[in-house]
Amino acid sequence: MVETWISEAGTRCPDAAFVDVVNEPIQKPPVYKNAIGGNGKTGWDWVVWSYQKARSAFPHLKLLINDYNILRSRVNTEKYIHIIDILKKRHLVDGIGCQGHFMEKVSPETIASNLKLLAATGLPIYISEYDVNEASDAKQLAIYEEQFPIFWNDPAVKGITLWGYIQGIIWRQNAYLVRTDGTERPALEWMQQYVQEHPAEK
Repeated sequence: MVETWISEAGTRCPDAAFVDVVNEPIQKPPVYKNAIGGNGKTGWDWVVWSYQKARSAFPHLKLLINDYNILRSRVNTEKYIHIIDILKKRHLVDGIGCQGHFMEKVSPETIASNLKLLAATGLPIYISEYDVNEASDAKQLAIYEEQFPIFWNDPAVKGITLWGYIQGIIWRQNAYLVRTDGTERPALEWMQQYVQEHPAEK
């Protein structure tokens, strides 16, 4: 059934630029993983199986992996790199997704250090789901000012996706950047100005 789903996705979405093949393998492996290879010899055979099927279904698309709690933890980063290396040896992965949730209290040094480890794989990195869950405008702004430039200025980071931004229709209550009345929070005002003043060279 999983193979059929992957095959049909390839038929229906032939023009997609990227495919997130396995999402959250470390944090939330699927309950059916044993049916598609389990741990096996590599420890991650079910992941390898998924990418083999995806490469066949999406022969011209970039295949990504994605997980959370990576940039805040060296242990998780190293475990993530282990999976990525297994896939790289088989030419099965083209990019690394790192979710940017729950990083309100993570130091800039920790983020930069883990990004450096991931960049050493030679694969492009995509900050796939970034948000800052702070009710205080001042605190949210301070975190954006501290963290966003790390992503924006790292040559290995090829994209940053904000995980929702409108108040009331975002998964974390205080992570919004636009209020219900349409006005922008200071973090969004600052970010727009920062991007204009620091054009990407990627």
